[in-house]
Amino acid sequence: MNMIHTPQGMRIAPVGPAAAYKTYALSSPLATHFREATCDEVNCQAQANGWRTTIDESTELGQRQAYYIRSQSGRSFREERLPDGLTRVHL
Repeated sequence: MNMIHTPQGMRIAPVGPAAAYKTYALSSPLATHFREATCDEVNCQAQANGWRTTIDESTELGQRQAYYIRSQSGRSFREERLPDGLTRVHL
C-alpha cells in the first residue's frame, strides 16, 4: 500500500486514473452544528454552589465588569469592599 503526503495529511495513493474516482466531503457549519453547553447540562459547580470574583474597579476593565454584574447580569449577588480597595462580588 503506497501512502502519499497531501496538505491534509497522509492518504493511500490512488491506483487508477483520477477520473475513475469521486470525492465526497462532510461539512458541519458551526452555526447549525455547535452550541455552548449550559451550566445545567454539565453540572456546573459554580452555579450549584455559587462563586465569587474580585474586581479592581480602579481599572477600565474592572469598571466594565462591575457595571455588567450590577446592571446587566440579572443575577443576585452580594458585594464586599476589601481593605486593599478591591470589590469582591459573591454570586
